[in-house]
Amino acid sequence: MIRNQKRSVSLTVTRFDQLPQTYLGIGPVAPEAVKYYANEADFSVKTIADDCYQITGLSAVKRKKLRANLPLTLIPIAGTTDWKQVNENSITSPINVAI
Repeated sequence: MIRNQKRSVSLTVTRFDQLPQTYLGIGPVAPEAVKYYANEADFSVKTIADDCYQITGLSAVKRKKLRANLPLTLIPIAGTTDWKQVNENSITSPINVAI
């Protein structure tokens, strides 16, 4: 075991399902009903076709609210997760490692 006497830093852990992401929303819902729950501060909605929407920046809380109030099937679009920017060298303290 390697032990470091310096104080280590705490790292934050984010669950992947809690990150904002773009979804394809499919269901018999009027565009006005979907847009009622959207604004640019929370997420945005773009109509793709009848009963099909691109919903950008949808957080877990807003996703839950949409599902509770509208008959929408939400499909996550790969590669659209909104990751927070992190400095390249965000860890400045050595990390304790046990092998």
